[in-house]
Amino acid sequence: IMETALDSIGTVDGEGRIVEFNSTAEQTFGHQRSKVIGDKLAELIIMPQDREVFSQLLKSHADGQIPEEPSREMRAVKAGGKVLPVVAAIKPIQLRYRVLLTVYLHDISSRRKAEEEIRSLAKFASESPSPVLRVNRPGVVIYANAASAPLLDYWGCDRAQTLPLYWRNRVAEVFDSGRDWETELVSDGHIYSLLLTPVVNLGY
Repeated sequence: IMETALDSIGTVDGEGRIVEFNSTAEQTFGHQRSKVIGDKLAELIIMPQDREVFSQLLKSHADGQIPEEPSREMRAVKAGGKVLPVVAAIKPIQLRYRVLLTVYLHDISSRRKAEEEIRSLAKFASESPSPVLRVNRPGVVIYANAASAPLLDYWGCDRAQTLPLYWRNRVAEVFDSGRDWETELVSDGHIYSLLLTPVVNLGY
């Protein structure tokens, strides 16, 4: 199981010394199994700032206690010095004469990157000089940036209010078809090119 696992797994004794280190952990952190057996896992791959949290988590499980947070986010470090965000989870293994602890380290770099991209996209919408709105299927404006004010005036509605019937129908058609719809709108001497794009999985 350890050798086929996609997560980095290290088995340690009650003092946190490595007794097993799977191939994913070797590849992820750049340490050979044969060279790390007997080393303290925390000192090898956990950032100094997070070692106290990791040690407390380890001690709780070694003492047979179930911590309030069974898994914790922390920072690990690769052999070359690159820092890696991980979620650490620990499972005790009760042997005949001693307890070993299996440490699962799940790399969350991709998740963190996605979260940063989402924050960046949200920031782009709020700072964009062009109108950016989000409207749900019933036609309610669930988000509108500052640049959208002239359009909201044109429609005679505000944030958290419903678009006029014609525009509600257009939004519904876009949801049903799953295809973009583009049109032009003239308001107060300005011509807006409007693109309606369905984000079906998020409901707007």
